[in-house]
Amino acid sequence: MVKLLLLFAFLIGPQAVTTSHVQSAPTILPTAIANLRLWFSADCITFPSSVCGTPTTGSSVTAWADRSGNANNGSTSGTNCTYNASQINGKPAVTFDGVGCKFTLGTAITAGAGHTAFVVLAYTSTSGGITFGATSNGFAYKGGGSYEQVLDAQNQVNIAHGTATPDTSWHQMNVSFTNGGSPIFRLDESVDTTVLVTPSWNMTGNGPSVLGYNAISNAEYLNAKVAELIYYDRTLTSTEVGQIEAYLHSRYGL
Repeated sequence: MVKLLLLFAFLIGPQAVTTSHVQSAPTILPTAIANLRLWFSADCITFPSSVCGTPTTGSSVTAWADRSGNANNGSTSGTNCTYNASQINGKPAVTFDGVGCKFTLGTAITAGAGHTAFVVLAYTSTSGGITFGATSNGFAYKGGGSYEQVLDAQNQVNIAHGTATPDTSWHQMNVSFTNGGSPIFRLDESVDTTVLVTPSWNMTGNGPSVLGYNAISNAEYLNAKVAELIYYDRTLTSTEVGQIEAYLHSRYGL
């Protein structure tokens, strides 16, 4: 019997029990988690019949397809937003020029009791700007200036931010919170300590209605290359946040 077991082990080889084989597991897609409202990725500028398409590199992007299943597509005018291939881990990005690149969603997201947003980007200037924007007292997620990521109720004074300073490297960052609670910022799969200006956080306005700028004051245009943006209209659990982080980090080699 011992001889048979040794022969079996020799035949199958060491690869059957290596760490990489034991630990590797497929990551889930954002659509596998409930309450997904927005999902934009630069390798899926168009999405006819659920098939991703992209323009030629350097082309202007005037519409960006929402992959969430809600068809809440982003549209813009002008030539300020550009598609560029092979920006991160062989995958493309949409460049927001900080001057006029912006997208208006087909439908503004109505306010929920909680919000969770993920972005993969590299600021092209540490002035940063808004990724997700909204109407007054609505969801605004941005960065730049003194902080890598900032959350506020659009055009209101209640502002929370992480402690990391902005740079021009690629990052995956996300924020989640429940109204009345404290936001949780994470940067590259680690907690980015939260600093609150107001002790109780409430956001009574809408969720996102635009991408890339402050639609109220026509300011805070985003200076960044953006690979992916994801938004849920609830507070994800820590397990769910980890699943989306794993998907993004695997996809972009972060």
